Amino acid sequence: MGKFQVMAFVPYLSIHKLSDDGDVNTTGLGDITVLGNYQIFSKTKIGTETKSSITNTLWLGGGIKLPTGASAVDVGHLDFTVGDFSSTPGTGSTDYIINVMHNLIIANNGIVTNFAYRINTANSQQFQYGNRIYFSMAYFRSLVAGTLVIRPTLGLNLVVNAANRYLDQEVAGSQGYLLNGMAGVNLQKGKLGLLVNCALPLSQDFYHGLTQFKERESVALTYSF
Repeated sequence: MGKFQVMAFVPYLSIHKLSDDGDVNTTGLGDITVLGNYQIFSKTKIGTETKSSITNTLWLGGGIKLPTGASAVDVGHLDFTVGDFSSTPGTGSTDYIINVMHNLIIANNGIVTNFAYRINTANSQQFQYGNRIYFSMAYFRSLVAGTLVIRPTLGLNLVVNAANRYLDQEVAGSQGYLLNGMAGVNLQKGKLGLLVNCALPLSQDFYHGLTQFKERESVALTYSF
């Protein structure tokens, strides 16, 4: 692995939202994110008794989230609420990300810790998501079956959200946090990979408890150049 790492995320979202105004189901391309990391530290040590390797790697980087997903909301509709902005696949804004990632690998076991801070800007309809802090920690184990590498994972993910703004006014109650428990599996064969993950809320607080996030599933295809 080189000292530079470039990643691109192209999401396709399916959103189901249940409220007093009825069900909303939306699908479509989300906002594409491009991240670049630089390896600022890497050290491998071989255990004298177990002979297994211990590797510590630290990455520092940043990136940009592009407004590629559909985000337009009919603000003139009689039933319009600020919450309608959260029902679109995209945000309509160009946002900036600072990222720090640490990998600890002991033999076939590993722990990945990631911290990111996203600086959000206002979109063309003057809605702006609050800046966000992301923190995650996940344990994985690598299992080999022929040319296939199987990595089951288990971890936690925390998102802390500053208040959203609309028409340069703070949206009351929109600041809060969401703590998810995560479980999944990563299948890797050569340069091609498949990731399947499930996130289940363990604790959350948005809009004084009136807004509740439910479980989230994701499937991703990866290709390493």
